[in-house]
Order: sequence, then C-alpha cells, then structure tokens
Amino acid sequence: MVYGVDMHCPSWHCMPELTGTLGCVFVLQMTLVQTIEVGMPLLKNRIRIAQEEKKLREELGEGAVIAAMSAAEEESKLEKYEGVFAEYQEMVVQFGYVTLFAAAFPATAALALINNMIEIRSDAYKLLKATQRPACMRAADIGTWMVILDIIATCSILTNCALVGFTSHGLYFYFPNMTAVERVWITLICEHALLIFKAVLDTLLNTPPKEALGAYERRCYLRDQILAECQFLMPEDDGGAFYTDDEGDPYYGAPLR
Repeated sequence: MVYGVDMHCPSWHCMPELTGTLGCVFVLQMTLVQTIEVGMPLLKNRIRIAQEEKKLREELGEGAVIAAMSAAEEESKLEKYEGVFAEYQEMVVQFGYVTLFAAAFPATAALALINNMIEIRSDAYKLLKATQRPACMRAADIGTWMVILDIIATCSILTNCALVGFTSHGLYFYFPNMTAVERVWITLICEHALLIFKAVLDTLLNTPPKEALGAYERRCYLRDQILAECQFLMPEDDGGAFYTDDEGDPYYGAPLR
C-alpha cells in the first residue's frame, strides 16, 4: 500500500501497467521537450525586445517614435545557439526509451519516428527563427555519445530479457510446466545468447570492407602525391604563400581579388 493505494500487480503480470506508464511518460516528455525547445528562445527574445523598448521610451519620453529594427538588429537580439549537447541528449534519451523497454511498449519506436519527423522541422525553425546563426564547428564523429549509445544497447538486452522473463508471464506460453528455477535459467540463457550475438555483430560491422579500404588508401595516395607536388613547386626563397587562380594554375604572393 502506498498512500492507501494498492500498488501490487494483478495475479497475471505487471506488463499492462508498465506499458501504460511508459506510454504516458514518453509522450508527455517528448511533447514538453518540443514545446520548450522552440518556445523558450522565442519567449526570451520577445521579453528582451520589450525590455529594451521600455528602456528607450523612458529615456526618450512617452511621445518618442522608435524606429523599426532592421533584419540584422532583430537577429542580434535572438538567443545564442547553445550547441548540440542538448540535441544529442534528447536523442540518447529517446533511444533509451525505444530500446530499454521495447518488450513492454513496442509502439515507442513508431512514436519516436513520428516525433523525429516533427523535430526535423521544429529544429530547422529554431535555427532559422529563434536563435542566432550557430558557429561552424567540425567533428570527425559523435565522440563519447557513440559509447553511451553502445552501453544503452547492451543494457537493453538485460532489461528486455528481464521484462519478458520476470515482469511478464510470456515464457509460460512456451514452457507451461516451467518451474521458478527453470524460468531464471531460461532468462539467463537468452540474455547470454543475445550478448554473444551482439559482440559478434559488432566485430563484423567494425571490420571495413576491402573495397572501401582500398578506395580510401588510393585517395590517401593521391592526396600525398598532390601535396608532394605542391611542396616541390614551393620556391627556395620566401616567395609568399602558394595559391591557385580560377584556371587552377599555381602562383605565389597575395591572393587574387
């Protein structure tokens, strides 16, 4: 009993209660995140402009006419883009909902797809209308987020096996005369088999194909040849930086205007 409410599961299993709870939490969180992600920068921008206009009227007087801001001035008042950390965090949390509780609420994947189709447009609107132009930053990959996604994928094997084996009574459909000890062993065997399958799949997918590896080595060879040729063309004395004109001919000195 919790606050006078019986929190025990029915005699059959707890899966329906878990499914309903996950559905409500997932839909509510995705809706709130979308609303706050786009609405907060717009709200802050309007508040900032209103405060500046109020300050100008106090300085110039109530009858003063304030000129409309140009497009550049309006963009300068927008909220600064805070980077992609929040975007990655949102996707990782969504990935956790889809994978960790797939056995309890399979419709999460369909809801996540619909949410991402909407978020593509909402993120584009936020970048164009609600925030300043983000600074250009380069990265070879997604970095530590890939490790986090791999950890979640591994944990999802454990959670889904536990959901099917213990939270629900689905195993009894296949093994009706199963004892409690046999139930634990079957769950552990399935979990270990899936972990081994994931490890084998990771090994196979992380091995680059020979064709792709050969094409990459050829491109690296051509790059080294071009760089070596440019180094050969460099004068012995300080002739200035190396440039190419519109026709691709090399020259030294200042760039063409």
